[in-house]
Amino acid sequence: GFLCSDMLQLRCLLAFGYSSLSLYHAFQLRPLRIPLAGSLFFVGVNSLFGVKVYLDRRVQLNEEERDIHQQFFKEDMMDYEFEKLIRQGEIETVEKTTRLIHAGDNHQSLFFIVEGSMDASFRDQTHIKLEKGEFVGEESFIGKPQRCKSSVDALQGCRFVRWDLQKLKGLMAKHAQAERALEVKVGRQLASKLKMANDRLSRSEHQLLVMRMAFGTGTSEVGKALHLAFEQHDADGDGTITWKEFHEMMRKLDNSEHSVTTAQLRNLFDAVDEDASGEITVDEFLAWLSKE
Repeated sequence: GFLCSDMLQLRCLLAFGYSSLSLYHAFQLRPLRIPLAGSLFFVGVNSLFGVKVYLDRRVQLNEEERDIHQQFFKEDMMDYEFEKLIRQGEIETVEKTTRLIHAGDNHQSLFFIVEGSMDASFRDQTHIKLEKGEFVGEESFIGKPQRCKSSVDALQGCRFVRWDLQKLKGLMAKHAQAERALEVKVGRQLASKLKMANDRLSRSEHQLLVMRMAFGTGTSEVGKALHLAFEQHDADGDGTITWKEFHEMMRKLDNSEHSVTTAQLRNLFDAVDEDASGEITVDEFLAWLSKE
């Protein structure tokens, strides 16, 4: 019994065990009535709860719901857990671009993109495209309700599931296994989004750092400034520079009031040196700088 992690299997095992014990007591020459009655009682209790678990797990997903489970949720939760989740929400499709979330409003819903895409626009006019398989508004599901940091539009043809956050949390409180499975899925996606955001910020920081230092030389183009600097600091003339040479070059390019740190320069060098060879070329530098 201690090895059973599935409740239905455990109930069946206990019902079988107590049935065997009941038969043992019943076929004694002088059956002990109290142990026999106790065994029969536990047979009935475990059988009753076993039937209840079985009925709770009966899955009646329609074709659309089964397809969503197979595509996006199969690895994270069982179909009977997903049935409770999907029935709490509504599957919607927009025929034209529709605003779902307004920046500054409190999160009221959790969205999951099934097909198509959504567009998140921020106050600084930047945009992020959200693709199928992504949650929207998941921060308020994991923690306390928050104000929306961006406006979100469902683009034409987008199909998504919408859950009311209050009702969803109420449902999850009653079904611990489904709650854990959904929290793991949402948490994994939040971690992935955070990493992507940090990567974008690091890249932007590096690019701004190079342009600030290059333009500080008075040269009108970043490329010309870097080519000139590479030629001056390529000690052996082999077209590549090492970390030491790179550090000296960037220090001389930095004419700004607030000098960059060695750690910033090291992070920049490692970002450009994608093959970890310990050397970079000006073309490698410029190719990295021009990447989207």
